[in-house]
Amino acid sequence: MKLKWLCGIAILAAVIWLLPAVARADMMTDKLADLGEHYLHVNSYKMGIDCLKKAAAQGSPKAMLWLGSCYSYGLGVEADPSEADKMLKQAFEGYEQLARGGNALAQYYLGNMYNAGRGTRQDPETAKLWYALAVDGFTKDAERGSAIAQVYLAECYDDGLGVDCSAEDALKWYRLASGQGYSLAQIFLGFYYSGYRGSNTEQDEAIRWYRLAAKTNSALAQLTLGDKYDAVFQGAAVDEEAVKWFRRAADKGAPFAQLLLGDCYASGKGVAADDAEAVKWYRKAAEQGDVKAQSKLAECYRQGKGVKQDADEAALWDEKVAEVIPAKQPEASASEAPDADPSIYGVTPSEVKPAEAKPAAAGAK
Repeated sequence: MKLKWLCGIAILAAVIWLLPAVARADMMTDKLADLGEHYLHVNSYKMGIDCLKKAAAQGSPKAMLWLGSCYSYGLGVEADPSEADKMLKQAFEGYEQLARGGNALAQYYLGNMYNAGRGTRQDPETAKLWYALAVDGFTKDAERGSAIAQVYLAECYDDGLGVDCSAEDALKWYRLASGQGYSLAQIFLGFYYSGYRGSNTEQDEAIRWYRLAAKTNSALAQLTLGDKYDAVFQGAAVDEEAVKWFRRAADKGAPFAQLLLGDCYASGKGVAADDAEAVKWYRKAAEQGDVKAQSKLAECYRQGKGVKQDADEAALWDEKVAEVIPAKQPEASASEAPDADPSIYGVTPSEVKPAEAKPAAAGAK
């Protein structure tokens, strides 16, 4: 499975370097938008939209940007071009104000919006100017030791945003951030050694970096490590290792991990087959809004697998799926959606509660 799109499942590091271009307020006030993004990535559309609406009401440009895409493509809401246009324009205005004040993250996202023509006219040349300013800010902070700035800078080198594309420089900054124990950078190194973007595949090295990230208690790293064992290696012992890491992430409340753990119990892969246990994990994920889990739970009720056969209950879960299935599949809009924010990797829903979000003076992320 490809998990780089699974951007969310994470809490911001307990200690973040407080540097000018990556402002403290921006890191602390957008947790709710981060959580909303996470839910969208794991198909929990209703919960994602709820979080994003609350964050947008607090002035988060990031939440407005995501809501704009949701309304554009009918992701978790009825498609509404007028509302999409309003949200995207508000996001652009918020980012522009912060970007002109020197905020590197806002400059980065403003570049994205000009590049894609979201909330403003499409203007690749202007996008390049904002990307270049963002790179300057990230570089200053990265050289001072900010791990999150190092990751953003690595991403810019990786994608050629505001700077010439350079895998060598991207790896340099990922490694520096990894050396600080920053799980996101370690996960990206795992992606790289897994053959990301045509790089040489070194599975043992990929596993090493995923393991280091998993030791930081990152649910995303644990999920990714389990997926690596499940997808690449063969054998009963390997299957058991995959289940171990799926369980750790599932216990943190990650819906996608709960879904995969349910699949393991349903198929008997890496664990003794147990339909009732599969239903238990499908239900946990389904109650968080995961549409795949809701669909599988409905089927369990329909067939009486692991639970008493109940056509009415199956119909109820089918209705929940019908409520949130987007008018267009997410894949159709992936190239248009906002990029995943590197700062949200590693945060679990149980650790980031809506009540913790503070009113945003400047929600730039």
